[in-house]
Amino acid sequence: MLSGEAQGSFRVTRYTRADQAQALELIAASVAPPTAERLIRQWEWKYDAHPFNPERGPDVLLLWDADRVVGMLPSFPLRVAVHGREYRSLAFSDFMLHPASRGHGLSQLLIARSIAERMSGISWENVAARRAATPLSSGRCSRLSFLVRPLDLPRIAQMLLGRGTADQPRAGEQAPPAPRRVHPAGLVVEPLSWDDERLDALWERVRDAHAVLCVRDRAALRWRFGSRPDARYTLLGAARGPEGHPAELLGYVVFRVALRDGLLRGQIVDLLADPRAPQALGPLIEAAVVALRRDHAALVACVASAPAYRRALYRRGFVPFRREAPAYFCAYGRQREPELQPFLDPAQWFLTMGDGDLELGY
Repeated sequence: MLSGEAQGSFRVTRYTRADQAQALELIAASVAPPTAERLIRQWEWKYDAHPFNPERGPDVLLLWDADRVVGMLPSFPLRVAVHGREYRSLAFSDFMLHPASRGHGLSQLLIARSIAERMSGISWENVAARRAATPLSSGRCSRLSFLVRPLDLPRIAQMLLGRGTADQPRAGEQAPPAPRRVHPAGLVVEPLSWDDERLDALWERVRDAHAVLCVRDRAALRWRFGSRPDARYTLLGAARGPEGHPAELLGYVVFRVALRDGLLRGQIVDLLADPRAPQALGPLIEAAVVALRRDHAALVACVASAPAYRRALYRRGFVPFRREAPAYFCAYGRQREPELQPFLDPAQWFLTMGDGDLELGY
């Protein structure tokens, strides 16, 4: 813990747009250049211009040493449904300290301020972040498990043996449109627009089907996937309806290709189905895998906490995979209302790779 003298030389404030240059300088000094470039490119979209920011502005805490920013605990708005009722929360992201300020317990000043302000939220954390937060927080965490389906074993083996070269095309390029596919029983899987009004209707049918899940209406999807400045996503929908009538949207899948460690990796970033039509999951997963294979992905990875979703993925060749470096999903808050207690229990969350900032790191 910090000594009283050390604590007295630092202060924590809320970020304003006037602090942007200092925040970006901290990023450039604290992380490797490729990561810094990505975070700087995302900053305006994720924090300053976020469409769901409160009136006071972004929920970003800055740690100052005199007139210099030496640390920060940023978060962006998160709309969460608990048993169907929407609440405002946060996704904690990009927690960092300047290299010269590490090892002195300074991170606890930011965490303590966050707790004092009752900032409830979620985060994806590695072991180091988990260790820093544990002394002061009462957050509950569960270890993350990916599901993976290999598509090109020789290319994966070459990468693991250190003999692979960077795949092409480059991650982030716009993928060609996915084809329209007709499945049995009249189910059609085809590309959707982020402005498709049926996304809102689907959300209304799903919002109370899980104890806790992030809001997935049209506005949330448009911000998270349709406007990210450094990546491009494909959105496919599964629909069905009587001949001559508008087709009802039964589910959707969001996916992309990302270049990581010299290997093109397909990512099923989000997957959602009407609880009345779980049969839509299979065709959506199959369509995403076909498109990602066409885009030269060597494997496909995803996160799915709901048992029905995991079963659908298992049936289509996905297997559990745990990375050597553990990652955790954590929920924080001081909600005293009984109806909000599920928020603090990671086991009750419906999670995919698109929740919080898990997939924003590449």
